[in-house]
Amino acid sequence: MLKIIYNRMKIVSVIFLFHCFLFVSCVNNEPTQVGEEIQISIKDLECDTIKVADWVTELEIIPLECKSSCMIGEPKKFIVTDKGFLIHDWQNGNEKVLYFDKQGNFLNKIGDIGRSKKEYYSIYTLTTDRKGDSIFISCCGRKNMLYDCKGNYIISKDQGFDHGPIDYSVKIPSGYICASIYSGPDYQLHVYDKNLNLVDELLSTNGIKTQYPSSEFDRLRINDNTLIYCDFHYSTFNCIDLLNRKQIVRYHFIDDVMFSLDKVKEDYDYSDIYAPKTYNDISNFYIEDDNIICSICDTDYQSNLISINMKTNKICRLIYDDWVPWINDYYKGNYYILMEQTEFLELVEEHDYESEPTNSEFARILKKAYRSSGLKIDEKSNFVIIKFKG
Repeated sequence: MLKIIYNRMKIVSVIFLFHCFLFVSCVNNEPTQVGEEIQISIKDLECDTIKVADWVTELEIIPLECKSSCMIGEPKKFIVTDKGFLIHDWQNGNEKVLYFDKQGNFLNKIGDIGRSKKEYYSIYTLTTDRKGDSIFISCCGRKNMLYDCKGNYIISKDQGFDHGPIDYSVKIPSGYICASIYSGPDYQLHVYDKNLNLVDELLSTNGIKTQYPSSEFDRLRINDNTLIYCDFHYSTFNCIDLLNRKQIVRYHFIDDVMFSLDKVKEDYDYSDIYAPKTYNDISNFYIEDDNIICSICDTDYQSNLISINMKTNKICRLIYDDWVPWINDYYKGNYYILMEQTEFLELVEEHDYESEPTNSEFARILKKAYRSSGLKIDEKSNFVIIKFKG
């Protein structure tokens, strides 16, 4: 899956090779009222420039331990915690959940694949908080499970509702919140306590049912007592006050090219990333500096990084001036990228051919860091984590 995302970024990056990483305030609304919708038109946002060379600083390369018990094939979920890195890996049905420390050393595997009460199979989603002490897993058979950080089984229960499997999840102080696919008379969000009992449901689907697949990345993030839920189907960010279970504000991308169920063509194959797009969507997002939503929005074959300050409602448009890999997580002032070893080598080794990624400023910075690190990474190595400040 990472390779698909990586290749997609290659294609998109060609289009705006000569654009710049932009950061200018374009909308500065007054503090929002409960339930207020703020509409965002990407094409109407103004821009300014920042160079990638000036943006990427203090880059560190962290190779993951390379032994048979912890080799990664196709990572589907990557979470940075205080303990290190939690990774859900899937390759040809051989699923595993692995924990690495901050230096990339293998800590342990979380649970085992199987059909028993204490085992998981076909994982839909997993999550933990930044402490990383316990891991929530939702898997096939409408089963939710809980493990400790050492991989020991704690509890498992039925998900508690009949309409659609769980796709995304996030840990909150009182338990867990999960998002399910649209499937008729249901709610989009499901709230569980620490014992995995379903205690509340939020955001009704209003009877809408769709077969469109969800995107690769996680659609739920937590910021203090605010839940940020990215509604793929309507190109919106829903910000919900967890203490009062009320929506604070809804950021809605209104450009005609953005994905929406009332406009999309039924015959479009969203599994084919190379197919011509009629509509685009929010492709990725993370929370930066505790209160800023940073979102990749694809419009008209361009990737726009949109910054939304949830405290001031200041909305900015950012575009890279050069190619950079997809950012998987942001924590404590650092950006994190999980990269396949062969893709990493493509960026740091000398080649006769020329491509945008290998000639990018990011690749030059990465190559310099690799040469001075003394590391030896080859095609038989495990995945590599790139950590940098920006």
